[in-house]
Amino acid sequence: MTIRYEDLITDPTTKINEILDFIGVKSSGDFMASLPELKAGNYNKWKFEFTDSQLKEIYSILTPLLLELGYAKSEKWLNQN
Repeated sequence: MTIRYEDLITDPTTKINEILDFIGVKSSGDFMASLPELKAGNYNKWKFEFTDSQLKEIYSILTPLLLELGYAKSEKWLNQN
């Protein structure tokens, strides 16, 4: 099962239920209510938390994996988002 963070934070109830179904666990209302709130505003927040120098280093490390996972379509992935 593949779980993308952005899917989890935009629709947590659906995604958590899919995860529980996948592992064969039934959830109760108490379980869902006990989970911490996931904030959709956290998606892509990292882009604004680093300096240009830090981002350049991060890009050099992340680009191959982002291409492999389909998050980026080319080496210039930052400009695509």
